[in-house]
Amino acid sequence: MNNLKEILSDYLYFAIIFALFLVALVITLLVLNKKGSKKSIYLSGLFMNYSNVQILSLTFIIINFLLLVYTLIFKVDLTRSLVLVCLLLIMLSFILLKKAKIMLINSVINGVNIGVIYLANLVNLLRLESNDFTYLILQIVMNIFAILFYLFTTCKFIKNIRGKGEFL
Repeated sequence: MNNLKEILSDYLYFAIIFALFLVALVITLLVLNKKGSKKSIYLSGLFMNYSNVQILSLTFIIINFLLLVYTLIFKVDLTRSLVLVCLLLIMLSFILLKKAKIMLINSVINGVNIGVIYLANLVNLLRLESNDFTYLILQIVMNIFAILFYLFTTCKFIKNIRGKGEFL
């Protein structure tokens, strides 16, 4: 029962941060989306020619990205449920698009993303055990690398949604 409370509280915190992200996104879009503005044309063209299934797949990938970044930044313990949710989001996004080969490759890449979180948690444990400045620098470098890597893989996933079956 205690384990269930921990899992639910982790996802509750993520839901709160995700809601704050959505509010910030809506405010940004409202500020940028003035009628007749050149920026509003660019924003409306962002999802042009996307089907509803592609937009839903894109949503799953963005949620996966935010979940990975949240887990990395707030040092949430890596649990089986978190791993399953991350893999399920990627698999579901490409199952909806009926791209089985790309789904398998992207699931492996997402597994590497989860492995980076595991390594970052290990570096965090080392930093907490020995109060050495080197581990702090290593943790900062690891977090920056991981976020940039997540951003790169998320852009790759988005390209695979739009593309006609290419892998990279």
